[in-house]
Amino acid sequence: MTYYTVAHVTQRLRPSPCDTRQERHSMYNWDVQNAIVAFVDTLKPSWPAQRELYYSVLYGFADMQSHLLTLLGYPPVA
Repeated sequence: MTYYTVAHVTQRLRPSPCDTRQERHSMYNWDVQNAIVAFVDTLKPSWPAQRELYYSVLYGFADMQSHLLTLLGYPPVA
C-alpha cells in the first residue's frame, strides 16, 4: 500500500498511464482528490491572515502557560 503526502498529491493528481500497479488506481477517488486540491487553492489568498492568526494564538497559549507555571512556583524562563 502506498501513502502520499499532500505535497505529492498536488504535484501528481492523476496516475501515470505507464503505472502498472492497479492497486494505486483503485485506491483513490480522483474527483474527491481534485475537489480537495481546488478547495485548498481557494484558501491561498487568505494564507497570510491564517498565518498571523496561528502565530497569535500560539504565542498567546505559550504566554498563558508560562504565567500558569510561574504561579505554580516554577521559575520564569528568561
